[in-house]
Amino acid sequence: MAAATVARSGRRERDVPRVETRWVWLFGLVYVGAGNIASNPDEAVLAMDTRFARLTQPAFAGLTMPANSSTQLSFSLVAPATVERTNYMGNCVLFQASWHDKALYLDRGLFVFGVT
Repeated sequence: MAAATVARSGRRERDVPRVETRWVWLFGLVYVGAGNIASNPDEAVLAMDTRFARLTQPAFAGLTMPANSSTQLSFSLVAPATVERTNYMGNCVLFQASWHDKALYLDRGLFVFGVT
């Protein structure tokens, strides 16, 4: 994903990869931090910069995707006025919710954005 510059607020889009089987209850979690360089998903979601909001799309009950399809999620992230004007690492975690057990981690991606 290409780098982006945002002036205190911005919109990022994240492609959901083509799937070869039907999936239900899919969500994307976007957060700021060093999660993409962590060695496993548990460490990745702990590496959040808590000055920024954590965003989840879509609304309940998530995406249902037929086999061999793809889609795109859109997120708007507002940078707090107190953060430094520099570059930040954004992360998107794709997961399948399980309402009575641990969610299934599917993928994660990195994007870099600047606060100006």
